[in-house]
Amino acid sequence: MQRYEYDGIGENYHLALFKILTDALLDSNWEGTVGRPTLIDHSISLRSVILSNQEKRGDEKSGLEFMGWRSNIGDKGSLMNTESIAACALALGAGAKYVFEAGREPMKMDECISS
Repeated sequence: MQRYEYDGIGENYHLALFKILTDALLDSNWEGTVGRPTLIDHSISLRSVILSNQEKRGDEKSGLEFMGWRSNIGDKGSLMNTESIAACALALGAGAKYVFEAGREPMKMDECISS
């Protein structure tokens, strides 16, 4: 899949925090021992891993339902908690350049015409 494996990270929450930190370093023009291309590679890889770890119900024929993230990666006995779901959702939006919100430019809402 041409992405990094993060064997040392066992929880989705920590994976999400790593993604948020990586994107924050990209935005800050950080000059450290790790170069910008490496940070970009990790940002893309972390996004892919987070999306792959998302729990799904159903199958492709009947339709998939995306549910959230378990606390521990790969542990089917682990529960989904608010912190893991919130951190992963935030991480997927970290570094976003454009955000669309209903009712604000460039999206518009027409007023309902009542008869």
